[in-house]
Amino acid sequence: MNMLSAVFRFVLLLTFGVAGINKLRDLAGTRRTLVEFGVPDRLSRSFALLLPITELLTAACLLPVATGKVGAVAALVLLLIFILGIGYNLAKGRKPDCNCFGQIGSAPIGRFTILRNVLLAAFALIVILRGPGLDFGSLALAVARASTPLGLAATGILLVLLVQLILNREIVQQQGRMLERLDRIETAIGSSAYKTAEQTALGLSVGSPAPEFSAEALNGEPTTLASLTASRSPVMLLFMNPQCGPCNALSNEAAEWAQLRPAGLEVVIVSEGTAEDNRAKLADFSPASVVLQKEREVADAYQAWGTPSAVLVAANGVIASAVAQGADAIRALLFEAVAANGGHHVP
Repeated sequence: MNMLSAVFRFVLLLTFGVAGINKLRDLAGTRRTLVEFGVPDRLSRSFALLLPITELLTAACLLPVATGKVGAVAALVLLLIFILGIGYNLAKGRKPDCNCFGQIGSAPIGRFTILRNVLLAAFALIVILRGPGLDFGSLALAVARASTPLGLAATGILLVLLVQLILNREIVQQQGRMLERLDRIETAIGSSAYKTAEQTALGLSVGSPAPEFSAEALNGEPTTLASLTASRSPVMLLFMNPQCGPCNALSNEAAEWAQLRPAGLEVVIVSEGTAEDNRAKLADFSPASVVLQKEREVADAYQAWGTPSAVLVAANGVIASAVAQGADAIRALLFEAVAANGGHHVP
Protein backbone atom coordinates (compact mmCIF):
# COMPACT_ATOMS: atom_id res chain seq x y z
CA MET A 1 0.00 0.00 0.00
CA ASN A 2 2.96 2.36 0.64
CA MET A 3 4.05 1.86 -2.95
CA LEU A 4 0.53 2.33 -4.35
CA SER A 5 -0.01 5.52 -2.31
CA ALA A 6 3.27 6.87 -3.66
CA VAL A 7 2.16 6.08 -7.24
CA PHE A 8 -1.17 7.87 -6.69
CA ARG A 9 0.67 10.82 -5.14
CA PHE A 10 2.95 10.91 -8.17
CA VAL A 11 -0.06 10.89 -10.54
CA LEU A 12 -1.60 13.82 -8.64
CA LEU A 13 1.71 15.66 -8.64
CA LEU A 14 2.05 15.34 -12.41
CA THR A 15 -1.59 16.25 -13.01
CA PHE A 16 -1.57 19.46 -10.98
CA GLY A 17 1.96 20.39 -12.01
CA VAL A 18 1.22 20.12 -15.75
CA ALA A 19 -2.19 21.79 -15.32
CA GLY A 20 -0.77 24.72 -13.35
CA ILE A 21 2.16 25.36 -15.69
CA ASN A 22 0.03 25.28 -18.85
CA LYS A 23 -2.70 27.48 -17.36
CA LEU A 24 -0.03 30.07 -16.47
CA ARG A 25 1.27 29.91 -20.05
CA ASP A 26 -2.24 30.66 -21.34
CA LEU A 27 -3.73 33.14 -18.87
CA ALA A 28 -6.10 34.58 -21.49
CA GLY A 29 -7.48 31.13 -22.24
CA THR A 30 -7.76 30.36 -18.52
CA ARG A 31 -9.69 33.56 -17.93
CA ARG A 32 -12.00 32.86 -20.87
CA THR A 33 -12.71 29.37 -19.54
CA LEU A 34 -13.53 30.68 -16.06
CA VAL A 35 -16.02 33.17 -17.52
CA GLU A 36 -17.63 30.43 -19.60
CA PHE A 37 -17.94 28.31 -16.44
CA GLY A 38 -19.82 31.12 -14.68
CA VAL A 39 -17.14 33.10 -12.82
CA PRO A 40 -18.11 36.81 -12.87
CA ASP A 41 -16.07 38.75 -15.41
CA ARG A 42 -14.83 41.19 -12.76
CA LEU A 43 -13.26 38.30 -10.83
CA SER A 44 -11.99 36.29 -13.79
CA ARG A 45 -8.62 38.05 -14.11
CA SER A 46 -7.69 37.40 -10.47
CA PHE A 47 -9.01 33.83 -10.51
CA ALA A 48 -7.15 33.08 -13.75
CA LEU A 49 -3.90 33.75 -11.89
CA LEU A 50 -4.97 32.30 -8.53
CA LEU A 51 -6.07 28.91 -9.91
CA PRO A 52 -2.77 27.84 -11.55
CA ILE A 53 -0.76 29.16 -8.59
CA THR A 54 -2.94 27.05 -6.26
CA GLU A 55 -2.45 24.01 -8.51
CA LEU A 56 1.33 24.48 -8.50
CA LEU A 57 1.40 24.88 -4.71
CA THR A 58 -0.65 21.68 -4.45
CA ALA A 59 1.89 19.89 -6.67
CA ALA A 60 4.74 21.27 -4.55
CA CYS A 61 3.12 19.91 -1.36
CA LEU A 62 2.71 16.50 -2.99
CA LEU A 63 6.43 16.25 -3.77
CA PRO A 64 7.91 15.48 -0.31
CA VAL A 65 6.51 12.79 1.96
CA ALA A 66 6.31 15.21 4.89
CA THR A 67 3.67 17.40 3.21
CA GLY A 68 2.20 14.72 0.94
CA LYS A 69 -1.02 14.40 2.94
CA VAL A 70 -1.51 18.20 2.95
CA GLY A 71 -1.08 18.22 -0.82
CA ALA A 72 -3.60 15.37 -1.15
CA VAL A 73 -6.16 17.33 0.90
CA ALA A 74 -5.65 20.40 -1.32
CA ALA A 75 -5.95 18.22 -4.42
CA LEU A 76 -9.19 16.67 -3.16
CA VAL A 77 -10.72 20.09 -2.42
CA LEU A 78 -9.80 21.39 -5.89
CA LEU A 79 -11.11 18.27 -7.60
CA LEU A 80 -14.43 18.44 -5.73
CA ILE A 81 -14.80 22.09 -6.82
CA PHE A 82 -14.05 21.07 -10.41
CA ILE A 83 -16.57 18.22 -10.26
CA LEU A 84 -19.30 20.50 -8.91
CA GLY A 85 -18.59 23.17 -11.54
CA ILE A 86 -18.60 20.66 -14.39
CA GLY A 87 -21.75 18.97 -13.12
CA TYR A 88 -23.57 22.30 -12.75
CA ASN A 89 -22.77 23.36 -16.32
CA LEU A 90 -23.72 19.97 -17.77
CA ALA A 91 -27.03 20.13 -15.88
CA LYS A 92 -27.67 23.53 -17.49
CA GLY A 93 -26.95 22.08 -20.92
CA ARG A 94 -23.68 23.99 -21.30
CA LYS A 95 -20.44 22.39 -22.46
CA PRO A 96 -17.65 24.98 -22.29
CA ASP A 97 -14.10 23.89 -23.05
CA CYS A 98 -12.43 22.36 -20.00
CA ASN A 99 -9.00 23.91 -20.68
CA CYS A 100 -7.87 21.68 -17.80
CA PHE A 101 -4.28 21.48 -19.03
CA GLY A 102 -4.08 24.77 -20.91
CA GLN A 103 -3.68 24.56 -24.67
CA ILE A 104 -2.65 20.88 -24.58
CA GLY A 105 -5.91 19.74 -23.00
CA SER A 106 -8.72 22.02 -24.17
CA ALA A 107 -11.92 20.15 -25.05
CA PRO A 108 -15.64 20.48 -24.25
CA ILE A 109 -16.61 19.04 -20.87
CA GLY A 110 -18.59 15.82 -20.66
CA ARG A 111 -19.07 12.68 -18.61
CA PHE A 112 -15.46 11.65 -19.20
CA THR A 113 -14.30 14.92 -17.62
CA ILE A 114 -16.27 14.13 -14.47
CA LEU A 115 -15.07 10.50 -14.40
CA ARG A 116 -11.45 11.59 -14.72
CA ASN A 117 -11.79 14.01 -11.82
CA VAL A 118 -13.65 11.44 -9.70
CA LEU A 119 -10.81 8.97 -10.28
CA LEU A 120 -8.20 11.56 -9.30
CA ALA A 121 -10.29 12.44 -6.23
CA ALA A 122 -10.25 8.74 -5.27
CA PHE A 123 -6.44 8.75 -5.58
CA ALA A 124 -6.25 11.80 -3.29
CA LEU A 125 -8.59 10.18 -0.77
CA ILE A 126 -6.42 7.04 -0.63
CA VAL A 127 -3.32 9.15 0.00
CA ILE A 128 -5.15 10.98 2.79
CA LEU A 129 -6.41 7.79 4.44
CA ARG A 130 -3.38 5.53 3.88
CA GLY A 131 -0.61 8.11 4.04
CA PRO A 132 1.69 9.51 1.35
CA GLY A 133 3.66 6.27 1.01
CA LEU A 134 7.26 6.04 -0.16
CA ASP A 135 9.42 8.96 -1.16
CA PHE A 136 9.89 9.14 -4.92
CA GLY A 137 13.51 7.97 -4.78
CA SER A 138 12.42 4.78 -3.01
CA LEU A 139 9.50 4.48 -5.43
CA ALA A 140 11.84 4.59 -8.41
CA LEU A 141 14.03 1.90 -6.81
CA ALA A 142 10.98 -0.25 -6.07
CA VAL A 143 9.72 0.13 -9.63
CA ALA A 144 13.12 -0.90 -10.96
CA ARG A 145 12.88 -4.09 -8.90
CA ALA A 146 9.22 -4.67 -9.69
CA SER A 147 8.39 -8.36 -9.63
CA THR A 148 5.07 -8.47 -7.77
CA PRO A 149 1.69 -7.77 -9.41
CA LEU A 150 1.48 -4.53 -7.42
CA GLY A 151 4.92 -3.48 -8.59
CA LEU A 152 4.11 -4.33 -12.20
CA ALA A 153 0.87 -2.32 -11.97
CA ALA A 154 2.77 0.67 -10.60
CA THR A 155 5.33 0.36 -13.40
CA GLY A 156 2.53 0.28 -15.96
CA ILE A 157 0.94 3.43 -14.55
CA LEU A 158 4.23 5.32 -14.61
CA LEU A 159 4.94 4.22 -18.19
CA VAL A 160 1.50 5.40 -19.31
CA LEU A 161 2.11 8.78 -17.69
CA LEU A 162 5.50 9.08 -19.38
CA VAL A 163 4.01 8.26 -22.79
CA GLN A 164 1.21 10.79 -22.17
CA LEU A 165 3.72 13.54 -21.41
CA ILE A 166 5.67 12.76 -24.58
CA LEU A 167 2.48 12.76 -26.67
CA ASN A 168 1.37 16.07 -25.13
CA ARG A 169 4.69 17.62 -26.11
CA GLU A 170 4.30 16.38 -29.68
CA ILE A 171 0.74 17.74 -29.83
CA VAL A 172 1.88 21.19 -28.71
CA GLN A 173 4.64 21.24 -31.34
CA GLN A 174 2.24 20.10 -34.07
CA GLN A 175 -0.30 22.75 -33.08
CA GLY A 176 2.41 25.39 -33.30
CA ARG A 177 3.37 24.27 -36.80
CA MET A 178 -0.28 24.19 -37.89
CA LEU A 179 -0.90 27.71 -36.58
CA GLU A 180 2.13 29.02 -38.48
CA ARG A 181 0.83 27.43 -41.69
CA LEU A 182 -2.66 28.86 -41.14
CA ASP A 183 -1.18 32.33 -40.60
CA ARG A 184 0.69 32.09 -43.90
CA ILE A 185 -2.42 30.87 -45.72
CA GLU A 186 -4.63 33.65 -44.32
CA THR A 187 -2.00 36.26 -45.20
CA ALA A 188 -1.78 34.97 -48.77
CA ILE A 189 -5.53 34.78 -49.32
CA GLY A 190 -6.54 37.82 -47.27
CA SER A 191 -8.29 37.19 -43.98
CA SER A 192 -11.28 39.43 -44.71
CA ALA A 193 -12.04 37.79 -48.05
CA TYR A 194 -11.61 34.37 -46.44
CA LYS A 195 -14.11 35.18 -43.68
CA THR A 196 -16.64 36.62 -46.14
CA ALA A 197 -16.53 33.51 -48.31
CA GLU A 198 -16.93 31.30 -45.27
CA GLN A 199 -19.89 33.18 -43.88
CA THR A 200 -22.01 33.35 -47.06
CA ALA A 201 -23.20 29.78 -46.49
CA LEU A 202 -24.36 30.39 -42.91
CA GLY A 203 -28.00 30.71 -41.99
CA LEU A 204 -31.28 30.73 -43.92
CA SER A 205 -31.59 31.95 -47.51
CA VAL A 206 -31.85 35.71 -47.90
CA GLY A 207 -35.42 36.59 -48.88
CA SER A 208 -37.00 33.58 -47.18
CA PRO A 209 -39.60 34.15 -44.42
CA ALA A 210 -37.99 34.67 -41.02
CA PRO A 211 -39.10 31.98 -38.54
CA GLU A 212 -41.71 33.26 -36.11
CA PHE A 213 -40.97 32.72 -32.42
CA SER A 214 -42.50 33.43 -29.04
CA ALA A 215 -40.31 34.08 -26.00
CA GLU A 216 -40.22 36.13 -22.82
CA ALA A 217 -38.24 39.36 -22.58
CA LEU A 218 -36.07 40.11 -19.58
CA ASN A 219 -38.82 42.40 -18.27
CA GLY A 220 -41.28 39.49 -18.29
CA GLU A 221 -43.22 40.66 -21.36
CA PRO A 222 -44.07 38.10 -24.09
CA THR A 223 -42.19 38.85 -27.31
CA THR A 224 -42.67 37.58 -30.86
CA LEU A 225 -41.02 38.36 -34.17
CA ALA A 226 -44.27 40.01 -35.25
CA SER A 227 -44.16 42.36 -32.26
CA LEU A 228 -40.56 43.28 -33.03
CA THR A 229 -41.32 44.17 -36.66
CA ALA A 230 -44.66 45.85 -35.87
CA SER A 231 -43.00 49.29 -35.97
CA ARG A 232 -41.90 48.53 -39.56
CA SER A 233 -38.23 48.74 -38.56
CA PRO A 234 -35.54 46.25 -39.56
CA VAL A 235 -34.34 44.06 -36.68
CA MET A 236 -30.93 42.64 -35.88
CA LEU A 237 -31.23 39.45 -33.83
CA LEU A 238 -28.01 39.18 -31.86
CA PHE A 239 -27.56 35.67 -30.41
CA MET A 240 -25.54 35.65 -27.19
CA ASN A 241 -24.85 33.62 -24.06
CA PRO A 242 -23.95 35.08 -20.63
CA GLN A 243 -21.26 32.40 -20.23
CA CYS A 244 -19.62 33.28 -23.57
CA GLY A 245 -16.45 35.38 -23.21
CA PRO A 246 -16.56 36.93 -26.73
CA CYS A 247 -20.25 37.80 -26.15
CA ASN A 248 -19.40 39.66 -22.94
CA ALA A 249 -16.60 41.52 -24.74
CA LEU A 250 -19.07 42.66 -27.41
CA SER A 251 -21.93 43.56 -25.03
CA ASN A 252 -20.91 47.18 -24.29
CA GLU A 253 -20.61 47.94 -27.98
CA ALA A 254 -23.91 46.24 -28.75
CA ALA A 255 -25.62 48.25 -25.98
CA GLU A 256 -24.62 51.46 -27.80
CA TRP A 257 -26.12 50.12 -31.03
CA ALA A 258 -29.37 49.31 -29.21
CA GLN A 259 -29.57 52.84 -27.78
CA LEU A 260 -28.65 54.73 -30.97
CA ARG A 261 -30.66 52.55 -33.40
CA PRO A 262 -28.50 53.34 -36.46
CA ALA A 263 -30.64 53.64 -39.62
CA GLY A 264 -33.67 52.79 -37.48
CA LEU A 265 -32.29 49.32 -36.87
CA GLU A 266 -33.64 47.65 -33.74
CA VAL A 267 -31.03 45.50 -31.97
CA VAL A 268 -32.55 42.63 -29.99
CA ILE A 269 -30.52 40.21 -27.90
CA VAL A 270 -31.64 36.57 -28.06
CA SER A 271 -29.89 34.95 -25.14
CA GLU A 272 -29.61 31.67 -23.27
CA GLY A 273 -29.30 31.01 -19.56
CA THR A 274 -31.16 32.32 -16.54
CA ALA A 275 -32.70 35.76 -16.13
CA GLU A 276 -30.29 36.48 -13.24
CA ASP A 277 -27.20 35.70 -15.33
CA ASN A 278 -28.44 37.85 -18.19
CA ARG A 279 -29.31 40.80 -15.95
CA ALA A 280 -25.78 40.71 -14.55
CA LYS A 281 -24.07 40.48 -17.95
CA LEU A 282 -26.48 42.67 -19.97
CA ALA A 283 -27.15 45.43 -17.44
CA ASP A 284 -26.65 48.16 -20.08
CA PHE A 285 -29.51 46.87 -22.23
CA SER A 286 -33.18 47.71 -21.88
CA PRO A 287 -34.85 44.60 -20.39
CA ALA A 288 -37.39 44.76 -23.21
CA SER A 289 -34.62 44.29 -25.81
CA VAL A 290 -33.29 41.05 -24.25
CA VAL A 291 -35.28 37.93 -25.18
CA LEU A 292 -34.65 34.64 -23.36
CA GLN A 293 -34.97 31.39 -25.28
CA LYS A 294 -35.66 28.26 -23.23
CA GLU A 295 -32.89 26.20 -24.81
CA ARG A 296 -31.60 27.20 -28.25
CA GLU A 297 -34.86 26.92 -30.15
CA VAL A 298 -34.75 30.42 -31.68
CA ALA A 299 -31.05 30.20 -32.61
CA ASP A 300 -31.60 26.76 -34.14
CA ALA A 301 -34.56 28.01 -36.17
CA TYR A 302 -32.34 30.74 -37.66
CA GLN A 303 -29.39 28.31 -38.03
CA ALA A 304 -27.21 30.51 -35.81
CA TRP A 305 -25.08 27.72 -34.42
CA GLY A 306 -22.58 29.70 -32.31
CA THR A 307 -22.35 32.80 -30.13
CA PRO A 308 -22.00 35.64 -30.70
CA SER A 309 -23.77 35.65 -34.05
CA ALA A 310 -26.35 37.88 -35.73
CA VAL A 311 -28.84 38.00 -38.55
CA LEU A 312 -30.90 40.83 -40.06
CA VAL A 313 -34.66 40.58 -40.45
CA ALA A 314 -36.27 43.12 -42.76
CA ALA A 315 -39.27 45.18 -41.70
CA ASN A 316 -41.53 42.93 -43.79
CA GLY A 317 -40.41 39.84 -41.84
CA VAL A 318 -38.03 38.19 -44.29
CA ILE A 319 -34.38 37.20 -43.83
CA ALA A 320 -32.20 40.11 -44.97
CA SER A 321 -28.70 38.68 -44.43
CA ALA A 322 -26.64 35.58 -43.91
CA VAL A 323 -25.74 34.75 -40.31
CA ALA A 324 -22.66 36.70 -39.20
CA GLN A 325 -20.47 34.64 -36.86
CA GLY A 326 -18.11 36.43 -34.46
CA ALA A 327 -17.66 40.03 -33.34
CA ASP A 328 -15.84 41.28 -36.49
CA ALA A 329 -18.44 39.78 -38.82
CA ILE A 330 -21.29 41.24 -36.72
CA ARG A 331 -19.73 44.72 -36.91
CA ALA A 332 -19.36 44.34 -40.69
CA LEU A 333 -23.01 43.27 -40.96
CA LEU A 334 -24.13 46.32 -38.99
CA PHE A 335 -22.10 48.68 -41.19
CA GLU A 336 -23.56 47.08 -44.32
CA ALA A 337 -27.09 47.49 -42.98
CA VAL A 338 -26.51 51.13 -42.12
CA ALA A 339 -24.89 51.85 -45.48
CA ALA A 340 -27.74 50.15 -47.35
CA ASN A 341 -30.32 52.26 -45.49
CA GLY A 342 -28.36 55.53 -45.65
CA GLY A 343 -28.09 55.56 -41.88
CA HIS A 344 -25.91 57.63 -39.59
CA HIS A 345 -22.58 56.83 -37.99
CA VAL A 346 -22.18 53.58 -36.08
CA PRO A 347 -20.14 53.73 -32.85
